[in-house]
Amino acid sequence: MKPCRIAILLIIVLAIWGVSIRPSAATASAVIQNDSMWIDSLGYLHIVGEVKNTGNLWLRFVKITGTLRDGGGGVVDVTITYALLHYLPPDNVAPFDLLEVDTAKSAQVQSYSLAVEYQEVAALSQKLIVLNVSHSTDAMGWLEVVGEVENQGDIPSTYTQVTVTFYDTNGKVIYVGFTYTSPSEIPVGGRCGFKLYVVDSERSYRVARYSLTAESENSGYTSVSPGTTITTTTQQQTTTITTTTQQQTTTPVTCLIADHLVINEVELNPVGNDTANEWVELYNPTTAAIDLTGWAIKNRPAENQVTVAISAATISPNGYYNVSYPTQWLDNNNEMLVLLDSGQQEVDRTPWLNDTMYGDLENYSWQRYPDGCDHWATAPSTSMTVNVPELFSPVAAAATALFVTVFFVRRKKALPKSR
Repeated sequence: MKPCRIAILLIIVLAIWGVSIRPSAATASAVIQNDSMWIDSLGYLHIVGEVKNTGNLWLRFVKITGTLRDGGGGVVDVTITYALLHYLPPDNVAPFDLLEVDTAKSAQVQSYSLAVEYQEVAALSQKLIVLNVSHSTDAMGWLEVVGEVENQGDIPSTYTQVTVTFYDTNGKVIYVGFTYTSPSEIPVGGRCGFKLYVVDSERSYRVARYSLTAESENSGYTSVSPGTTITTTTQQQTTTITTTTQQQTTTPVTCLIADHLVINEVELNPVGNDTANEWVELYNPTTAAIDLTGWAIKNRPAENQVTVAISAATISPNGYYNVSYPTQWLDNNNEMLVLLDSGQQEVDRTPWLNDTMYGDLENYSWQRYPDGCDHWATAPSTSMTVNVPELFSPVAAAATALFVTVFFVRRKKALPKSR
């Protein structure tokens, strides 16, 4: 072979080799997987699932749009939500819960389609570790998950969020939720605990495994991936529920709405000074206005017992009224409140309430869910507005809060001011 031909062949081979070793371009892509649909005991439709980052770039603000269809293929509604995680590293997943709160529309939905949008973001430090995770089932049949988050970063972790994804035996997502550590700020090298419930007994008993991820609002710290939290030796381990738990069955929790004025929400332990900041929300689930003249609220502990007279006012149907007191009057532990009518007869009472775990989280309260129901739970405060279901991300929470504010602003103007 002539030298010139050999040189040409060498040039071609080198060119091909150079192209083959060139770094692959950065790409952003994501897919929705393991989704399922269910209707809760209130008639709300949930579409739950997870978004997987299939590219090689970090993502944030992952938005899911659902088109809900009836049996004939007609569009019933279009709803949106955001993934519970603010940030999504490559090859990781973020859960979501798409909610339809119109019960009439929920009952019509037979199928759905989902679309995902996202933004690219620079990679973040991964300095949070979730550990010492365990689970149990309470008397109501709700699955309870507890654990700790450790901050291995070099600045405090503020508003530390723990997100949990629950799966059935087929690997489908059947429930998702998030909570915050208590206290929500974790110092450098520190640990803080958390607790989260699956607030549905039927869902609880279908859970086969779950995985967890922790994030920090201020620093962008995040645990490596869901399931990282179970041990420090593996980043992919998840917790598995025992076979006996999977085989249990129970009747879904039902909710009885009262037919009289009720104590609907209680702030026992406000952030900062308790004086004049504690409050009790009343709710009227009936179809008639109720005159509050002469009514009162009495607490039941042996010490520090106080009876608070309610100012003359009228509470409209499905309306709210807040009662406060100029001094500290509610205990953080073993507190019960009784509502008395104008004849000083008992109309309603709360269960025994304790509020120490959530004292460091702003605006957490004991409340009926939904309004007027016989169900009590600790959740973010919704004073003078509707008690809403779990919010599914800070972005979605903001959207829901805006909706609630706009929807109730006119009604709130018509309500009497709290005393």
